[in-house]
Amino acid sequence: MVRDPFVGIPILLKINNVYSGMFMHTHLRTGEIGEGIACDFLKAKGYKIIEINFKRRYGEIDIVTKLNNIFVFVEVKTSASSVMPEWQITPHKLKKFKRIIEGYFLEKKLYGMEVRADVILISFNPKMGEHTLEHIEGIEF
Repeated sequence: MVRDPFVGIPILLKINNVYSGMFMHTHLRTGEIGEGIACDFLKAKGYKIIEINFKRRYGEIDIVTKLNNIFVFVEVKTSASSVMPEWQITPHKLKKFKRIIEGYFLEKKLYGMEVRADVILISFNPKMGEHTLEHIEGIEF
């Protein structure tokens, strides 16, 4: 049995130059673990990781990658419970994802580049340290 050594360990958070101890929420850790698994998977398939967690007030892109000459924007959905990760993908979420991709292109001035949007679904068992991964390429908005 593989145990997560960080469960229950306080995280130091720096706010206004003052450190305060707090416990990281489980869902945030699950998301970070899923993004790490997804990055490893993509690198192994030959993708170049350009950026992780590109955030703006109107949304977030989990992973920006490039494969050959195609920019690939990846939404990672991770579940460590009985809730299936694909249930977390709603029409509203897809609309936000499309909007943040458009914003990324405008901000980075990547006009005329080929683009694709993917989703990676991860079911994670934190007690066993095991996961399953499904990579859906070229989602439709």
